[in-house]
Amino acid sequence: MSDQSLAHHVEDEEYLDVLLREAERTLAEARVWSPREDAEALAAHVLGLPDRSPEPAKERVPAAAANELRALVARRAARIPLGHLTGRARLGGIEVAVTEDVFVPRFPTELLLAWGLSTVRAKRAPVVVDLCTGSGALALAFAHARPDAEVHAVDLDAAALDCARHNAATRAALGDTPVTVHAGDVTDPELLAALDGRVDLVLANPPYVPTGTELLPEWGEHHPRRAIFAGTDGLDVIRAVVERAARLLRQGGGLAIEHGDAQSDVLPALLATTGAFAPGEGHRDQEDRPRATTTYRTADAGQGGGRGAGQGAGQGDGATADPAAEAGLARLRAELDRIDVRLLDTLRTRIECCVRIAEHKREHEVPMMQPHRIGVVQERAARYGAEHGVDQRFLRRLYDLVIEETCRVEDLVIDGESTAPRPVTGDVS
Repeated sequence: MSDQSLAHHVEDEEYLDVLLREAERTLAEARVWSPREDAEALAAHVLGLPDRSPEPAKERVPAAAANELRALVARRAARIPLGHLTGRARLGGIEVAVTEDVFVPRFPTELLLAWGLSTVRAKRAPVVVDLCTGSGALALAFAHARPDAEVHAVDLDAAALDCARHNAATRAALGDTPVTVHAGDVTDPELLAALDGRVDLVLANPPYVPTGTELLPEWGEHHPRRAIFAGTDGLDVIRAVVERAARLLRQGGGLAIEHGDAQSDVLPALLATTGAFAPGEGHRDQEDRPRATTTYRTADAGQGGGRGAGQGAGQGDGATADPAAEAGLARLRAELDRIDVRLLDTLRTRIECCVRIAEHKREHEVPMMQPHRIGVVQERAARYGAEHGVDQRFLRRLYDLVIEETCRVEDLVIDGESTAPRPVTGDVS
């Protein structure tokens, strides 16, 4: 290549760090909630780096790629969801394809996955049903983490079924246990009747937004409405999920439903009216908002004659369950959940402290860690937890990951006292 050609080639390239700063500024002006992280994700997509963020320092980007990145940033600034721009999303350590016709999996759903994995940790070959599966991400992440599981995914929407089946075929080709995708309506009383009383776990991330609710453009304008809205109280689909779960679950089987603020107070009462479930327990997401309710199937007269009735937790061989043992197991699970919440509350407090420190640094123009990195660490830790289940090992590892990242704000002194977190090792329980 001649000197003139080389000079022309260099002029046709731009520095990645400059492009990222430009993209971050554009997205921040559009009030996108994670401008830097989205800019990095779009750059990684354009540059063909799906599994990691690019290293911006002095990296050159060809003009064509720079133009493509700017075009995608403009569409994200128009509040089109990131997943609809890249065509993919991650959940539980796996990546799935998404289209503009399906719901993009969100980070809070990691809570559902982690709780479900924890619930059936001791169960051999658990039978799992994912209702309102959408892209199939939750069902496929579960099958990835538990290769011995028999997983069924259900949806009514044709576009969602196409997407879920494509993703299921892709994951099976990569070696994961195949997931069975069913076309079905959760309001159908006979849905999956062949599984009555045999299911160990029902997971559901259904539509739950009350009709007429004003949402951010990503959800109110750029997602299919039937994947978002569910009647005046947001419970139209959730009611059906509860009814189907009561029939499908064996005694002691677990139910986890993702929902919004509007359903957090009424869902426990809805579960209670069935007479089929233990008292519901609420779970809060990484933003400390009510996000999921979980419970367990109890014994009742209505289930006594159903298929698989009488099988206790961990029993798949037809043995008769001991009601006292079932009650003891439920109490143990509840205690473990309380321990998990206490530890997660500790993490939440530490994260909030680090955010305050980061905000102080920004105010006083002190070099600082980007606050959005805390969310990145949370996501990585949640993926780890989805693979290994919610237990003490996961929670301690989560703690360590958060500390490793937030220790980058060390050495700031506020009011004469250092408030930066220090590394913590060993048992944090």
